[in-house]
Amino acid sequence: MFPTLLEKIKLLSFYPLLQFNLKEQITSYILIYLKSLSIPPPMAQKELSKYEIIKNLIDKKINGTEAAKQTGLSVRQVKNIKAKVEENGAKGIIHGNRGKKGNQRINPKTIEKAKYYLQTMDFDFKPTFAMEKLEKNHNIKLSKEKVRQIMIEIGLWKSRARKKNNEYRSWRQRKDYYGEM
Repeated sequence: MFPTLLEKIKLLSFYPLLQFNLKEQITSYILIYLKSLSIPPPMAQKELSKYEIIKNLIDKKINGTEAAKQTGLSVRQVKNIKAKVEENGAKGIIHGNRGKKGNQRINPKTIEKAKYYLQTMDFDFKPTFAMEKLEKNHNIKLSKEKVRQIMIEIGLWKSRARKKNNEYRSWRQRKDYYGEM
């Protein structure tokens, strides 16, 4: 299995002018190859410190209550993490959904249809109205923010930074007596 993946990566790197998205293709092959090597994903500093605490718990240098206080978790959560670390090693600290695609993601075909319809519209729509037209005319239901992101991506909308209030306002000095301004 390993040579075929490496061969595919090498072949793809020699053909940069192909029609499909080369970067995504190479990235997917590299990820498959790394998963086959079972290299654990990188851990954040917080996870590393949590791992050290759990190792101390396993070595019985501290008890479960102390580990729970140090990690900011409940005793029950610490027991579950301890069991995962004993079973999987350092991978037990890392959440199981790390590196996976989200369940609520939008179908890429739907996004492509929306891009097509947004580009073919002759009118200069803002994102909210474009969202309403996509839903009404083409039965494509996307949020206003997603439509705005798509419009920025294809160049129909420019993202602008929020206005900063340049005028500095300060409270006036209070007067000594009641009734004065």
